[in-house]
Amino acid sequence: MQAAGTSSTAYCQTEKGAKKSKDEKRQSKEYEVEKIIFHEVLPDATVYLVKWKHCAEEQCTWEPEENLENCEKILLRYKTIGC
Repeated sequence: MQAAGTSSTAYCQTEKGAKKSKDEKRQSKEYEVEKIIFHEVLPDATVYLVKWKHCAEEQCTWEPEENLENCEKILLRYKTIGC
């Protein structure tokens, strides 16, 4: 689900640990939210269109709220003022 004409966010990668397999490194990356662009209420959850820091616009993703636990301030701001 990608909205046309939405801007995207960049991501910031953090890898934990020096000697890990490629799969373990891939799982340990953490991406930084630049902003939340839009939301959609589904029957079982609310999802948010996330713009990731350092990523192209076409790399925005729809994320459930539980995936946004490390960006409480951004989520609160979006819920409060809608931007």
